[in-house]
Amino acid sequence: MPSHSPPCDIVVLGSLNMDLVMRLPRLPVPGTTTLGGVFAAHPGGKGANQAIQAARLGAATAIVGCVGDDDYGNELREVLLENGVDVEHLHTVPGTTSGIGLIAIDAATGENMIAVASGANLSVDAALAERQSERLRRAKVLLMQSEIPIETNLAAARIAHDAGVLVILNAAPAGDLPDDLLRRVDVLVVNEHEARELAHAPARAPA
Repeated sequence: MPSHSPPCDIVVLGSLNMDLVMRLPRLPVPGTTTLGGVFAAHPGGKGANQAIQAARLGAATAIVGCVGDDDYGNELREVLLENGVDVEHLHTVPGTTSGIGLIAIDAATGENMIAVASGANLSVDAALAERQSERLRRAKVLLMQSEIPIETNLAAARIAHDAGVLVILNAAPAGDLPDDLLRRVDVLVVNEHEARELAHAPARAPA
């Protein structure tokens, strides 16, 4: 279906989560409870974070993704709008919760533990990418992450790569990526842990 939206410099295809963050005196271990933490809720998700930062830097930015029909979904949409992100193709999925990230941070060391309930992000499927094909082809840059299904990233990368669009993939969380996807990615963003997992290299021993 042809898109009637103006072309964007950057299209972000990806995840939106509400991050529930606790700063704790120490990280909990299985079977224990840690008290004394400071709590805050922040709109996030790697896709939303990418879109907001790109828009703040002055790029015309659109996001393609899904939120639930809950208060978190409304808040995520509002934050994107406030930061100048085009949300025309941010879909609300009825009867589904928005993505949630539970983040525990050791206040002394900065070490963290993160668990994610994908929620509406699982609806960002390959069919959605195909429906947005015209918007993807008209972009200058396609930004993706691994918080949505790999099949979705592959479908979008095929469309964008064949149209000469620069494809950037933040391969987090870590996991195997098919060669068919990697050969269509121009810029792969990984940290040390993700790079080792992709290379099937052994973990570095502590110093």
